[in-house]
Amino acid sequence: MRQLLAPITPVAPGAVIAASDVERSNLLQVHSDALDLKLAYRLKEICQQGWASDPARTLAAATTLDALISYLPQREVRSLADWSAGIAALTMGQMETALARLDEAHAGFEALGHRHTAASTQVSKVIALAMTGSYDLPLYTSGDAYQLCLLDLGLVGFFITLT
Repeated sequence: MRQLLAPITPVAPGAVIAASDVERSNLLQVHSDALDLKLAYRLKEICQQGWASDPARTLAAATTLDALISYLPQREVRSLADWSAGIAALTMGQMETALARLDEAHAGFEALGHRHTAASTQVSKVIALAMTGSYDLPLYTSGDAYQLCLLDLGLVGFFITLT
């Protein structure tokens, strides 16, 4: 008689984020077969959702995404990690780091042909530029993809006031 094994449960983003660095590393290693791009996007979403209200959660999500790269070395995961690290840097007041990581994320998504996602990274960049007072820096690194993103997010009026 065969014994059926229970399937591996996908890693719950909340559990990984709440874990200590050592526990997080162990969770990722133990469940490495269950790690996927969906988890990476969920961690990026958690990072974005908490940047103003829960900076510790944002930092934990960004740290987890950085660790996830060793298990999922795809360019898309690296770009998500750069985006999240940029947002985490915003929460810590490190604007130059934020701008650099957001630019890396943008370039990564552009290289993958994900123009809308690339443009979405630039919304976070607008926040960093506003905090530094650098409204005059160029934001049109991806042409109309950025305008498309602003239209989708209803931020065209906001953008126009900045230029």
